[in-house]
Amino acid sequence: MALVTIYCLKDDKKYLSDLQNASKDLRPDIGLEISEFGLIGNPDWWEAVQDGRIPTEVVEGKVSKVYKTGHNDFPQFDIDSNGKITSWMQYGNWQYYKVGNIIKISYVLQKFKKPLKGVGDSTQVVLTVEAQNVDVIKEPFKGFEKV
Repeated sequence: MALVTIYCLKDDKKYLSDLQNASKDLRPDIGLEISEFGLIGNPDWWEAVQDGRIPTEVVEGKVSKVYKTGHNDFPQFDIDSNGKITSWMQYGNWQYYKVGNIIKISYVLQKFKKPLKGVGDSTQVVLTVEAQNVDVIKEPFKGFEKV
């Protein structure tokens, strides 16, 4: 079964810019830590991701649930990966997030400047999302789409 890329952080210029701006902000309690590889999304950071100095993690499985959180305006989904359920934000075209579809997420862990209560000291930054090709969907990700 072929998977198609429906999201790529490198192509999501607005989100990447938002992450960078929050990290560069002088406030010590907001944003991601600037690592030894530099600011997230800069050439040195991408090189470190590419060569494994920043380890990439992968989760792949079937969509087991699609829902919204927050004020019913934050689209999320659950992946069942061999019996382990994890929750993720929907990136790219929402039509790929159907119960039973295969999703593959590649991500890295990035430390926060300051640990967040109830969240911890790091977050999963999604690099790519690949999905089972669904016939009714004509075009993969071209930029972040709000649902």
